[in-house]
Amino acid sequence: METILSLAEEIIASTGYDEISLTSLSSMDYSLIEELVTRLAAQFQDRNVSISLPSLRIDEFSLKIAREVQRVRRSGLTFAPEAGTQRLRNIINKGVQEEDLFQAVRSAFESGWHRIKLYFMLGLPGEEEEDLAGIARLAKKTAEIGQQIRRNSSRKMRPIEVQVNVSTFIPKAFTPFQWYEMDSLTAIRHKIEYLQQHLTGRSLTLDWNDPETSRLEALLARGDRRLAPVIEGVWQQGSRLEGWSEQVDYQRWQQALKDFSLTEEDFLAARETGDPLPWDHLYTGVDKDFLQQEWQCAASGKETPDCRWSACSSCGVCATPHSGLKLARGREKEGAVSHDD
Repeated sequence: METILSLAEEIIASTGYDEISLTSLSSMDYSLIEELVTRLAAQFQDRNVSISLPSLRIDEFSLKIAREVQRVRRSGLTFAPEAGTQRLRNIINKGVQEEDLFQAVRSAFESGWHRIKLYFMLGLPGEEEEDLAGIARLAKKTAEIGQQIRRNSSRKMRPIEVQVNVSTFIPKAFTPFQWYEMDSLTAIRHKIEYLQQHLTGRSLTLDWNDPETSRLEALLARGDRRLAPVIEGVWQQGSRLEGWSEQVDYQRWQQALKDFSLTEEDFLAARETGDPLPWDHLYTGVDKDFLQQEWQCAASGKETPDCRWSACSSCGVCATPHSGLKLARGREKEGAVSHDD
């Protein structure tokens, strides 16, 4: 933590920025997050430097941290239900109940926040129209909670804003969904159109990422050696800086694939769990057998508990030589690494 505090001080002094972002895949899982944000807020409050966090877990602890973080400027909060129904959240192992979300947004509005962003994904495995309808329903309910609190509040509150942000799901390597096919461009566009039609109403806005860019991201994430000349060909045709959406030339990529007798579906279609994968020669610490097991759990909607708070799930990470990892707590499981090992 001392390193983070020192780097923050150096960055602010060197750049003139007035915001520090604590970003990671799971910032709220950092064991010293509460002390860190308290010390950062105290360190920079007099200089009008704000602290920001990525999307928060839907629990009271996250709100407690958010209150501390936003001493200087109270911007919006982002919560990530990920999917519109409990069935689909179970498939992706996201153990969030609707009431958890409603309690979190209720606490946020009561604490003075007026802007909340809800983050969802489109194209998840097993997604159906009822899941899209669930996104609209959750967003509308969130807005209703905020409006009710605003009407009943004795203090003046700014108008309630609920922004729904949807991203296209990309089945990535080294995850249980690495065998899953990605939604077609047509399917993604139809789902966005559905949300545009149904996510209307007071206080609601909808934002989404570009479907074509998502397909290209998936192409790069799941490609094999056949994709190398395609990438070179696109570069030779002038593609640069495609991290900016306005620089992406989707048709150029389509032509480059065609030049080498390839299509997107050669890389983005479903795979059998027994098929060799382009990344099989790389080892991340998680056993492939475990990922296959998780894929089967997802297909049946069975959740896998977080091993930090329950039994070891035998994923293989803690048994990796020199990993230095150990479980903070949990019940021992036969044949698994104990938290005391």
